[in-house]
Amino acid sequence: TELQMGLRVNMPIPIVLPINDNTKDAIIKSKEKKIALVAPTGKVIAVLTDPEIYEFRKDEMIARVFGGWDKNHPYMQKWVHAGNWLLGGEIELLERIRYD
Repeated sequence: TELQMGLRVNMPIPIVLPINDNTKDAIIKSKEKKIALVAPTGKVIAVLTDPEIYEFRKDEMIARVFGGWDKNHPYMQKWVHAGNWLLGGEIELLERIRYD
């Protein structure tokens, strides 16, 4: 398969980071081509290149990903309460991510 050969494989769901209005405005104002992605601990874990910002059409994304609406579903609730914008771009991990 392409994945086994080390080739890039398109994912059916975009990998994006929800951001708020203040973060969106700061990114646009800075005109930076690279953005550090920081863990809750403050450690830089990745660099996002050529940032792209999109409106987070939450209802549409929930319907397309989950096929319906359940107000008690934990992931749907996270999306509903997330920022109104999505940040995307090429991501370069600085080290392997470990889940302990």
